[in-house]
Amino acid sequence: MKQVSFFVVIVLLCSHLLGCATSYESNTQIDESGFLVISGNFLGTEMNVDDKLIAIDQNTQTYIVDGSRVAKFPISVGSHVISIKRNGVTVFSKSVYLSNAQSVEISVP
Repeated sequence: MKQVSFFVVIVLLCSHLLGCATSYESNTQIDESGFLVISGNFLGTEMNVDDKLIAIDQNTQTYIVDGSRVAKFPISVGSHVISIKRNGVTVFSKSVYLSNAQSVEISVP
């Protein structure tokens, strides 16, 4: 009986020591960009993001979200000046700040 008790104590001691010796590491990857999500009457417009012109036309990849057609454009984290023009007339203009993995929604009239 003493041998069984001694054996149980040794097994518990070893498992306790081994449990304390293990470690766990976790890495969290942070997306260093966000998205502009354009909805509304956006086809045939030009979007200007920080003086970079982007034509939004039939070749632009679009998605259906909640029954509405949207276009999604990646954009870096930070402050941006965004304007959208149709036939040379500005229909949207705004300064935005994006943080990691954030989406800014723009509705084009």
